[in-house]
Amino acid sequence: MADKDGNKIDPTSIGIPADFPQDLRTTVTFNALGKSRAEITIVEYDWPMGQMMEMSKMGMEQCLGKMAAIFARA
Repeated sequence: MADKDGNKIDPTSIGIPADFPQDLRTTVTFNALGKSRAEITIVEYDWPMGQMMEMSKMGMEQCLGKMAAIFARA
C-alpha cells in the first residue's frame, strides 16, 4: 500500500484490518494462445489465511471477470 506520492504506508493507518499483509509478492504471467488470445495467470504469495485473503480473492475474481468482458467485446 502506498500514498498518492508512492510512499509505503501501514494499511492499518487507513483502517484496513491488521491481517492485511504489509508486503505482498505478486507474479503476473501472460501466455499468448494465438493471434488474438492470451491467458493471464496471477499468483499472490504470503497471504495469511483469513477474511482479508478471501476478500482479496473475491476482488481479484471480479477484476478478472470485468477484464474478460471488456476484451470479449473488442
